[in-house]
Amino acid sequence: MDSTVMTIFNQLTGQYTGSISAIQSGSIVLGKELFNCIALLSVGLLGIRHLLRKNVDMVESNIELIRWLIYLNVFYLFITQYDRFLPLIIDSFKQAGVYLGGQASGSYIMPTPSVFISNGFDIALKILSLGFKHSLLLNIAMALISVIAVIVILYCFGMIAIELVLIDIGSRIILAVGIFLLAFAGLSWTREYAEHYIHTFFHIGMKMLFMYVLIGIGAGLTSNWAQTLSNIQPNLVFQYVFAMVMATFVFYKLCQKLPDQAVVYL
Repeated sequence: MDSTVMTIFNQLTGQYTGSISAIQSGSIVLGKELFNCIALLSVGLLGIRHLLRKNVDMVESNIELIRWLIYLNVFYLFITQYDRFLPLIIDSFKQAGVYLGGQASGSYIMPTPSVFISNGFDIALKILSLGFKHSLLLNIAMALISVIAVIVILYCFGMIAIELVLIDIGSRIILAVGIFLLAFAGLSWTREYAEHYIHTFFHIGMKMLFMYVLIGIGAGLTSNWAQTLSNIQPNLVFQYVFAMVMATFVFYKLCQKLPDQAVVYL
């Protein structure tokens, strides 16, 4: 695939990746300010509630206050140190997925959307070349089948690349925008929003884990397909093309469905 085309695609993804840090910084500032207001209100309400009670055990009240302050400090730390927690948690899931996928395929490669698109184009062009080279003058149907196979392969590889962009870049944007939701941990009747954000954090991590496992296995398998097509006999072109189309479609469906199913089940 032409390097200029890949440069355009990389520039697009790079633009969104570069904007994450700016979104993250703004959301952290907003989260800090909102947290300070909500936490101050929360501690004040807790103190008023204790004052209005009769026969309050001061030891028990102090223990409750300490617990609540620890709870608030955990969320405040998560807001202020988000740029450290993100690589620790999300990137750890990614690295685990790459490792497990590499264990299965024997190829420890960090898959990227541009690599997948380039690989899909190489396979598609090879199939198109074989279909027209061996069969155009003798069998128009074979040429037509080659075109259909190219369309299916390009679609599947393109959709896998999009899924990878969504989980790797889209999820980070969602998490970066939602950092301020952690500030709602300061009030008992709004802390559910903060807890849902934490759940989403691990939800995305688990989905990323399974996505990279599947893509790692598939990348190791499909990386040699273009070379394999160069060495087959003319009478076996149809069988190989059909097998690759079906394998690509299965690969695409696994990447599309299995990560979401795994998160639901687990």
